[in-house]
Amino acid sequence: MQPSTSPISVLCDELLSTIFLIDFYNSKEAPWNLAVVCKTWRRICLLTPEIWTRFNVGRDHDLECKVVDKTCVDSQLQISRCCLKLQRSQARPIQVDIEGPSPSCSISMMRALVQHTLRWESFQSRRPYESVNTTQQ
Repeated sequence: MQPSTSPISVLCDELLSTIFLIDFYNSKEAPWNLAVVCKTWRRICLLTPEIWTRFNVGRDHDLECKVVDKTCVDSQLQISRCCLKLQRSQARPIQVDIEGPSPSCSISMMRALVQHTLRWESFQSRRPYESVNTTQQ
């Protein structure tokens, strides 16, 4: 009996990369989810810088967070992912979308992203006005 081959395994890398880009436009978690499926998909994800160009700052975060030195320590995974995405997106234009209740959750990520403002293709802020504090403390 022959081992069965998945139909998707016969697709060329370029076609899979195109499919990944379609998923990228539909899901903010696309690159992370796709890269853990198998070694081939991870390689393709890492070779497709376009799927690493969307940055959602402050989304999917609790209203209450632990803040140390004006930085939310609950968002360390998002900060690490932000830095990885900046590397993996290479020199491609990036999309920055800020959302969420607390500026402290976004500070570290924004520090990293601000260094790449020349690459910003789009910038949106959906933070409620009353949560933005412009005074220095």
